Amino acid sequence: MLVSALPNGSRSVGDDVTVDGGVYSDNIEAMKDCDQKNRLAQEYESATTQFSEAVKELRRQMGTSLKEEYARLDRAANEARVKSEHARLALEEHIAAHGC
Repeated sequence: MLVSALPNGSRSVGDDVTVDGGVYSDNIEAMKDCDQKNRLAQEYESATTQFSEAVKELRRQMGTSLKEEYARLDRAANEARVKSEHARLALEEHIAAHGC
């Protein structure tokens, strides 16, 4: 991991820090107060919960439901997985771009 500092090697609280090519804020308060990050994290949590519930329902119906019903549940679980991945990527992209 490569971390940059000022030429004399010092840093102060609130400075941006470059780690492996990405710039991150060292301001803890700014990181906590980012409304967009909080919203994206909440969306990611909700999407992962929906995915988990869809997989649980798919497992409950495994071997006991009609083929068509199982296929519908499988599609729903896959759609929930994709939505969860998109939510995770949106959160990660925001963090990388915003440095929070």
